[in-house]
Amino acid sequence: MSYPDVEINLATDERTNRDVPPVPFTIDNASDLSRLRALWAEMDSTPRLLATRGEGEDVSFLDLDVRNLLRGEHSSGRYAVHSIILPPGASIPAHALEDGDAFWFVLTGEVEITVGDVVRTIGHKGFAYAPDLTTQAVANRSDAPAEVYVAHAPAGAERAFAAAHELGLQNPDSVAADYWAIFARTGFIFADGKAQPNDRRVNGPFQRIDDNVTRLEDYLALREKWAKQPPVPKIVNHPSDCVNIPVTDQETRVLLMPEESRAQASVFYGALENGFGAGPHHQPSEEEFFIVLNGPLKLTVGNMTEEEAQLGAFGFAPRYGTHAFLSDVDSEVQLFTMNSPGGHERGFEVVVKELGTDRFLPLIEAHGFTFHGMPEAS
Repeated sequence: MSYPDVEINLATDERTNRDVPPVPFTIDNASDLSRLRALWAEMDSTPRLLATRGEGEDVSFLDLDVRNLLRGEHSSGRYAVHSIILPPGASIPAHALEDGDAFWFVLTGEVEITVGDVVRTIGHKGFAYAPDLTTQAVANRSDAPAEVYVAHAPAGAERAFAAAHELGLQNPDSVAADYWAIFARTGFIFADGKAQPNDRRVNGPFQRIDDNVTRLEDYLALREKWAKQPPVPKIVNHPSDCVNIPVTDQETRVLLMPEESRAQASVFYGALENGFGAGPHHQPSEEEFFIVLNGPLKLTVGNMTEEEAQLGAFGFAPRYGTHAFLSDVDSEVQLFTMNSPGGHERGFEVVVKELGTDRFLPLIEAHGFTFHGMPEAS
């Protein structure tokens, strides 16, 4: 193989699904959490490919079935990801994050979600974004279970979930307040109805910011401009409410733009037709996450491939980690993807405009993509 950073790419892929134990560390306050995040930042990221939520770590508590899919030890401290099944009547109370963003994805059922001063009921394919200092809550008011995935950036929330799980094992008589007190030690703010600074900004306007990108340095400078924008908390009832970038005629909805997230992430919903896929590639400056909504999808992360990934399959490709996917069934395959930092949609726009031209390869590389073989125009 011959492409930039091939040795780093191969070394990253070799760590796929490696068992990385939690760093021994007790968190009693925000300073402890900051020190732990600094330790995580020195660790190599680990690509993850999980066929089902059951392959995650069980950190259930109260009436919540919770599986940890990604920890700070896997992501250099950048992200933690959990799958949560809420039975009828279950809820996660109103809170905000002192220093971090939350990304909510609805896989099954429907939930009442609060973001800022907006409350909506969203179902399958729904999405919500709550930046720091934004009220958020999730409740299942229906008569059937609902499953959500939540990603926290930076990592740290997984320590609260794990400690709550341990409390339930050691003291089954603990009340709800005992569990949520644990979360308060890891940056969760339970304000008892007090409005947060970003609560009135939900689904507000934002200004798209572009620049002439011909080198990766231009793209990174553009991210710095996005990062200076105020965050826009968001609830998406359905992907069809969002702009579509028809990458080789596939439905690719942009659920969250980098201007809305201060460049923290871009979030997508994809509906893939038979034969569509992306060949092996990596990004040297961003992570990519995959949450399969229905399959089967052939999904590669690092040096592992799940031939028929179904609902709930999860993939995490860190910086320099290989990833690829292919839909080769007659039915439509659907998935969420997220890239962090944001801006991945600008690369999709390059594909739409330039695939098949001499300009494509230098422009797509300028937008942070490294393909391991030249993609073909359809």
